[in-house]
Amino acid sequence: MREGLVALLGLMDGVEVAGSAGDGRQALDLLGHTAADVVLMDLCTPILDGWPRPGC
Repeated sequence: MREGLVALLGLMDGVEVAGSAGDGRQALDLLGHTAADVVLMDLCTPILDGWPRPGC
């Protein structure tokens, strides 16, 4: 799913995919050395999803 979304976003004019992460910890590590204007993240990301609620 993630790879498909990266591929689709990469086809859009003016959009550059700066990185892709499999969980919240990887996302934080990536953001530590990547300048990003927008972060698109699944609400139920494993490890540090940042949205505490039952069912994820």
